[in-house]
Amino acid sequence: MLTDDPDTPGDGHWEINLAAIHSKAKGQKLNSLPDVDINYGWGDSLQLKLDVPLLQGSDSEHGTQQAVGPANLGLKWRFIDEDPAGFSVSTYPQYLSNLNSQAVHLGLADAGHQLYLPIEASGHLGEWTWVAEVGRTLVVGSNDPGNINAWQTGQLLAHACGEEVECMAELYETHTSLGTKVLLNLGLRWKLDEHSTFIAAAGHETADSGLAARSALVYIGVQLNY
Repeated sequence: MLTDDPDTPGDGHWEINLAAIHSKAKGQKLNSLPDVDINYGWGDSLQLKLDVPLLQGSDSEHGTQQAVGPANLGLKWRFIDEDPAGFSVSTYPQYLSNLNSQAVHLGLADAGHQLYLPIEASGHLGEWTWVAEVGRTLVVGSNDPGNINAWQTGQLLAHACGEEVECMAELYETHTSLGTKVLLNLGLRWKLDEHSTFIAAAGHETADSGLAARSALVYIGVQLNY
């Protein structure tokens, strides 16, 4: 899901997400296969993040092309814990930049740099888990007229829907000077064993005229915890 929560892996622990991500917008398909998201717990309340995808894009004009995508570096700090506050709050600054120019040259990634500055919160209402996020994306050096500064808001609800299975529903909005995009996402988490969890989600996006909406967004992956 796009809405992040304040949880961290714990001191000295790793959380590694290995995923395949598919998106489709205006006849163009883009896959992250694999998307490697590595997180490390630095103390009980800090998390270091490195996310690097291998991008595969295809359209009717250029066929299929492939390149290493932009790297996402992040540092999460949870400064309010659910125990004893009753809810958790964190901030999670992230910086996105290309590792090389090939992905930009092939049209798989944008040339710009992004800085994302969010606040996340989560808690429980009975058997329900809620997560909320609001953040500001700042863009520099972009050659895509649609890739501009934006506000993002996310709301997520989760509930157990079987033994070791959690079902999730998410509403994620992106607000720019050109208009608004709204993504509805449904997903699940299935704990396979002590160290691994299967995660899947699928969503559809709508947008104001002039903005490119993703008609499909699919995530399938495994989370490893050590």
